[in-house]
Amino acid sequence: MRCVKALTRNSPPALLRGLVYAPTGSRMVPSYTVKTKSGGKRYRYYADLKYVRYGTSAETYGSINADQLEGIVVQQVLQALQSPASIQAVWDAVKAATKELDESHVVLAMRNLGAVWASLFPEEQRRIVNLMIRRVQITEDAIEIQWHTPGWQSLVGEFQPNTIGAELAELAESA
Repeated sequence: MRCVKALTRNSPPALLRGLVYAPTGSRMVPSYTVKTKSGGKRYRYYADLKYVRYGTSAETYGSINADQLEGIVVQQVLQALQSPASIQAVWDAVKAATKELDESHVVLAMRNLGAVWASLFPEEQRRIVNLMIRRVQITEDAIEIQWHTPGWQSLVGEFQPNTIGAELAELAESA
């Protein structure tokens, strides 16, 4: 027997909720299936909203495995946090917006975030992903991430003095 349920507010957070779009342009929503034959194991996925509401048609995409999609996106986020080009772009934007941070502070903040990513609460990871990413577009042969530049600036702003992010940076500097 197969049971399909939409995720609710009380469900575990879906990292990419509201960010994923099918090749058809339709938004994809988090869902899951519980298979009773495998001991009630939960299989998470993102499904085309039109597919969820109306079923299969020529205009729907279907679904994609949530763990695989989220893994690919997180890998790209972590690479971007370490990428010299990303760091430079963020530093240029921060420098234009504020004089309160220096370059080493921005670089350390981005690298530290990458280092502590796995230990963050799922809801905090989701918040950060929503700051950094505007859209995850599924195409027929790729996954395209559209970055949200103002969100990156906001994220680095959280590392200003007297913030939790600043405390993380100070811990890394003292280690």
